[in-house]
Amino acid sequence: MTVNVTDFAPNESAAQEISLHNAATVDIAEIALGLTSTNFDPADPDDSDLRNVLLLTIVPGGTASAGDCTGGSNITTAIDTAVGNGDSTLTMMEFTGDTYDSLPTPLPAGGFDDKVCIRVTMDPTASDVYQGDSANASFVFTAHQDSSQ
Repeated sequence: MTVNVTDFAPNESAAQEISLHNAATVDIAEIALGLTSTNFDPADPDDSDLRNVLLLTIVPGGTASAGDCTGGSNITTAIDTAVGNGDSTLTMMEFTGDTYDSLPTPLPAGGFDDKVCIRVTMDPTASDVYQGDSANASFVFTAHQDSSQ
């Protein structure tokens, strides 16, 4: 998944769907979701980290439309409770280095598909110290045969 947004400003959003496919002969009971990310701050030493003001929304079964995720089941609060600080928002920085176990997305064997929509919104209260900063993120999906893994 690549989301490339230039001139991102506070309160703007971008959304992207990630397709999941099970072509194997074994059912997938659930899918763990992890995140790794890096920050680039060319104006250092202001010590801004864009990941602190990038708010994530995770919607299994959702559809990306006009910078939003529609339909599906928004599980952002559950992820924030499990791996974030529990304040009901999930920043990229909070999720970085963690794995949420697991998305409610079983995929039967034999070619079944599903999707996850991920929306990134710049915090509406973000100040101008983030101008020129950038962040890279890699979402890692790990299939489990049974839900006890």
